[in-house]
Amino acid sequence: MSGGFSFANVSPTLDTITFSFYGSTAGAGPGSFSIDLSNFNFVSPIQSVAYASGSLGGAASTGTWNGSQALFNFSTTQDYNALGGNFVTFNVTHTVPVPEPASLGMFGIGLLGVSYLARRRKARKAS
Repeated sequence: MSGGFSFANVSPTLDTITFSFYGSTAGAGPGSFSIDLSNFNFVSPIQSVAYASGSLGGAASTGTWNGSQALFNFSTTQDYNALGGNFVTFNVTHTVPVPEPASLGMFGIGLLGVSYLARRRKARKAS
């Protein structure tokens, strides 16, 4: 079997990870497998990772998210055959950081200070 993945930014709070698998387990019969998504490194905190759509030759039975790792279990009802390529998409939902009021206040004070200094310089040059 072989596989690959892609990562797409859907919106400021939603990203998708798509896994693709190619190959076959012809003659092996039904079985199960897991996909473990971990070590997420985003600027903003992740709220959840959820199975969204697609098929990997079976059904997604369970999925868990513990704050840093997502584990999804899949089961097949027959031989797994992904010669044409099967895929599954996971939605990664995260929060967009909002500036704290104190940070905005400090930014405003800085702008006032810069404009005050610019006015003083302009007044000095005029006199």
